[in-house]
Amino acid sequence: DGRRAFRDAATTAAYESDHRGERGEEAHERRALEGEYRGGPHRPFGWGVPTGVVRRVRDKRTGTYRDVEILDMGRHNEVEAAQIRRRADDVLADVELNQVTRSTTVGTITGAPWHPNVVRNILLSPRVAGHSVYKGEIVKRNAWDPILDEDTWQAVRTKLTDPARRTSPGSVPKWQGSRIYL
Repeated sequence: DGRRAFRDAATTAAYESDHRGERGEEAHERRALEGEYRGGPHRPFGWGVPTGVVRRVRDKRTGTYRDVEILDMGRHNEVEAAQIRRRADDVLADVELNQVTRSTTVGTITGAPWHPNVVRNILLSPRVAGHSVYKGEIVKRNAWDPILDEDTWQAVRTKLTDPARRTSPGSVPKWQGSRIYL
């Protein structure tokens, strides 16, 4: 009887977990289709205007509480949006991403140093053109006010995804057997 009860409880728990996951996935898809901000560990660069509303949040590492200002994620952070526009103009003017990265004056969301891939990912993101994405596909166009107009964003995408633009040789080993021989 104990093993049967255990199996029944495990089956019920698996069912509940699957059902909860499906509900979460459906809600995530619905919010994407409606063009709502879906959250995440970090806000997207260029978005988020303070609303003046504050809530208390518990820090998971220290256990202390702190006040965090709630942001309106449907509006541009103008300082960061200006940086995105400037970076897009630099890319269209054939400035290298390394140089674009070095000339950035605003910090990243996480406080990490800028890297060319970070700048590239921001400029390639459909969100800067105002589009909502779900599982890599644009599901709603003009969900938000765009930071870059559609033509500029497409021109930047074309420039950054051009295979002839690659400067890295890739992962080709320079010396074939150096690790093997050691």
